[in-house]
Amino acid sequence: MANDARRVGSEFETQTLEYVRSRGVLGERLARAGVNDEGDLVIDSGRFICELKARRDRNSSLNLGAWLEEARTERDNYVRARGLGGSQQPTPLVVVKNP
Repeated sequence: MANDARRVGSEFETQTLEYVRSRGVLGERLARAGVNDEGDLVIDSGRFICELKARRDRNSSLNLGAWLEEARTERDNYVRARGLGGSQQPTPLVVVKNP
């Protein structure tokens, strides 16, 4: 089940990145780093850090508050890892796939 969820999440990341790039916006996937994770995608030359969630079905729970907090933490990890200062901090985003 965990491998299946990881595959679905990875496919969603790839689809989202392809969509962003098809619109002429720079984007790249970020490597998983455990507790130092920096998000799933960085978009528009570092303006946005995206945390992507692929829900299994319409009955799976939405936890937007927790997901946004996760995106903020990952943004902070991204900023710290790159030594970015005040105005260079990306905006954290949560992108949820509607099943």
